[in-house]
Amino acid sequence: MNAELVRLNRDQAAAAQAAVRLARTEQQIQLLQQAEQDLRDLLATLSHELRTPIGTILTDSTNMLRTQDMNTSVRYRIEGIAAEARRLNRLLADMLSLGRIESGALHLTLEPVQVGDAVAAAAERLKRTAPDRTVEWDPKEAGVSALADWDSLGQIFDNLLDNANRFAPPGTPISVRVSQEDPGQVTIRVLDHGPGVPAAMRDRLFNRFVKGPAADGDGSGLGLAITRGLVEAHAGSIALEDAQPGETTFRFTIPKAES
Repeated sequence: MNAELVRLNRDQAAAAQAAVRLARTEQQIQLLQQAEQDLRDLLATLSHELRTPIGTILTDSTNMLRTQDMNTSVRYRIEGIAAEARRLNRLLADMLSLGRIESGALHLTLEPVQVGDAVAAAAERLKRTAPDRTVEWDPKEAGVSALADWDSLGQIFDNLLDNANRFAPPGTPISVRVSQEDPGQVTIRVLDHGPGVPAAMRDRLFNRFVKGPAADGDGSGLGLAITRGLVEAHAGSIALEDAQPGETTFRFTIPKAES
């Protein structure tokens, strides 16, 4: 009888300790979730509040550079100010985009979109910043309609093309390939001839603030995280495919528009 009471008391004590540990764990999870949400709110607020002054700096410095009779040294410094303002403006835009995605505040207007039109528009935008880079794609295979938000699909292409442009050697093309491999889905691949992604980075490639080892200092490290969020918001998926040495291929899917 005494042995049974001892065992029962021991079991009750163990159960009580387990309940306390569980409660502490749940409390810690809630605190971590709240801290992460507070951080997102803070970043969103800072990003919003900083856009106006940074926009003013960028506008004024750009206008000043139009002045013809300017000292060379002064022009050099103002060009640096304008370049940094553009970099900060892109960073703030990325932070706001990611904040909307992670908070569930992203609103998509889904409609039939010609994939070829989106590729052509993104290739033209890249040409403005990288005039020597060629984007190769087949208008015939891209002549398929996807159910997508035009602006968000454009941002997906912009991010992937910009990422490829950063890592691909000068003079090499970026390829965009469109196919229909799965029912109801459009499959798109963006391929470049860069150094590839180290094995140690593959599992966290789409995390926030992750940059490749050869990346320049101009990127925010948010582009692929935003891209994944936008693709998943379209009920699609994105992944880094295994590729031959000297190639990097990102593959994503989006729903096909009904005929």
